[in-house]
Amino acid sequence: MNLTKEELSLELEHLNKTLDATKEIIKEKETQQIKNKKDIVNSKRHLWQNKNEYSGVEAFTTMDEEDLKTNIINENQNKITKLFRSLYSPYFGKVTFKHDNEYSDIYIGLTGIEKDGKNFAYDWRAPISNIYYNYDIGPSKYETPSGVIRGENINKRQFKIESGRLLEAFNTDVTIEDELLQNALLTNNTDKMKNIVSTIQKEQNDIIRYSKKSDLIIEGVAGSGKTSVAMHRIAYLLYNDKKITNKNILIISPSDVFTNYISDILPDLGEEAVPTITIDDFIKKYIPYIENDDTYNKYAKKKYEKSYIDELNNLLQNFFNTLKFKSKLGLKKKFITSDELNCIFKKNNRLSSISDRIDYLVEKICDIYDISYEKNSLKLKENIKKILNIPNNPIDLYKLITKENTPDSFISYISALYINFEVNGYPNTAHIKHVVIDEVQDYPYFLLKIIKKVFSSAQFTLLGDTHQSINEYFKYSNLLDINSIFTTAKYIELKKTYRSSYEIIEYSNKILNIDDIKSIRKPSGIPVLEKTGTLIDVKKELNRLELKYNRTAVIIKNDNVNEALKTLYDKNTALITENSLKPKLI
Repeated sequence: MNLTKEELSLELEHLNKTLDATKEIIKEKETQQIKNKKDIVNSKRHLWQNKNEYSGVEAFTTMDEEDLKTNIINENQNKITKLFRSLYSPYFGKVTFKHDNEYSDIYIGLTGIEKDGKNFAYDWRAPISNIYYNYDIGPSKYETPSGVIRGENINKRQFKIESGRLLEAFNTDVTIEDELLQNALLTNNTDKMKNIVSTIQKEQNDIIRYSKKSDLIIEGVAGSGKTSVAMHRIAYLLYNDKKITNKNILIISPSDVFTNYISDILPDLGEEAVPTITIDDFIKKYIPYIENDDTYNKYAKKKYEKSYIDELNNLLQNFFNTLKFKSKLGLKKKFITSDELNCIFKKNNRLSSISDRIDYLVEKICDIYDISYEKNSLKLKENIKKILNIPNNPIDLYKLITKENTPDSFISYISALYINFEVNGYPNTAHIKHVVIDEVQDYPYFLLKIIKKVFSSAQFTLLGDTHQSINEYFKYSNLLDINSIFTTAKYIELKKTYRSSYEIIEYSNKILNIDDIKSIRKPSGIPVLEKTGTLIDVKKELNRLELKYNRTAVIIKNDNVNEALKTLYDKNTALITENSLKPKLI
């Protein structure tokens, strides 16, 4: 600790007051919880016992009040949970902020702690916390609803607090390579992603707090923390936008392994988990999908090209041209002739998809017959599709329009998905307000176009690294290539890596023939070595590594070598060859 005895004494005093205040708040909220629960029980009992005396409006009003109290109970319980965690470590940083010749000590923690008008700690997502993450000693500012507050950071201090005990406290005037960050990097070796609120860096903070109503494309090198930043961005949105709940956010995950890896992060940040879906499950939700190894052939390669969607649109147009009503439609002793049906269906050029045209036709039919669209639209749509001989099964529809056999590759299933949406309609996803996609460099252009159309009401946070692309048939030069889909997106690069050692990054820069990726870790003094030897030597090295690490991977260029090694490795070692690097789906 580099604090004076007087400074340390003051910090210990503030910590004790914070812990005492936290305990009092918990006690008050628990008392309020008991009262709220009793009120709800009594209200329900009274409503049931006197149900005959209530009008419908009065009953609904009473139930609305009960729902409101239930929501308050849930919110209070969430706050209580956060406060109990704060008893372990209530804050990790502090800024002494000068504004209008007044000095304020701003403590930053995982959640806000406020009692009797005094803020013992601010939530890391609060606007005022920005002066901690984005500014060193000197001029600083933060935004409020009434305007920007400008001032000066007089001092910055970091803490390590565990079990309510102050273990470390030190002043700092930098945020990039400080002691707290370096210690965190050395100890962050768990199987699950953990929060980084105490070590968020300026470039990461700018992404987390990005507030403009546009999409974000984050191109980040391996170990740059882009996935962690995206998860913290979700927590930030949930805190600052009260119109958004966890149910309004969707994460599209590359795999179940990834989903499991990130599963603890939002609860660790004090928020409920958000819905997560893998791209496999996304396809299965809408069409009969059979998982198999992608069929790499010339025709499959062609479908990865940007222009392939134009070819599909031409096929859809040709299919549309064959659709024709051949008989009149009768209902309620009224008739619409086949010519009138074809005119309504064919002539409205403002409608792009077959689904939109069917929907428009159904609206007109409901108007002509003066019947409810809400009650009759689904049945009418099915009848129209039957009259026009449009298959209900998406795979049959795919075969009919493309003249191909059952999809035999991932990209063919994506084509089937697009055809299904264009003919049968896109799902209603208006409740999804934000979508996060990781490893976006492995998503074909065509697939991103579909996802953008499916979630047309959402903002996107897209994360990837073109250096880590694993598909041999397409590769973006950088993620700016997808700007033609996400036209309003802001593109940000992260070129600092927090995971790999200085020596590994220097070595990988040479392999990639680049020099702009930097390691935040301090040099270890352990060089990257190139060794030669026999398969037996490889096995000896594996034995040595497996004593130290839970899991080891061997990356092999040649499948013949792979076959030879199969007799040597055990279940804790994964063999990754050129072919196994080909994705199962993408």
